[in-house]
Amino acid sequence: MSVEHEKRLAAETAAELIEDGMTVGLGTGTGSNVTYLLPALARRGLSLRVCPRRRRGQWRRP
Repeated sequence: MSVEHEKRLAAETAAELIEDGMTVGLGTGTGSNVTYLLPALARRGLSLRVCPRRRRGQWRRP
């Protein structure tokens, strides 16, 4: 199993744990997994709030 395949499986599994109305923090790593997470979330049609990470490691509140 390739690393990219494992990333896709992890992102799709994580997307299943997210519930409608949740706030989701993104940007805590290199960003390579978000490539798979966002489409998985979009397919679910959830209403979410997404918080990008600041450069200093602090979360920006919506």
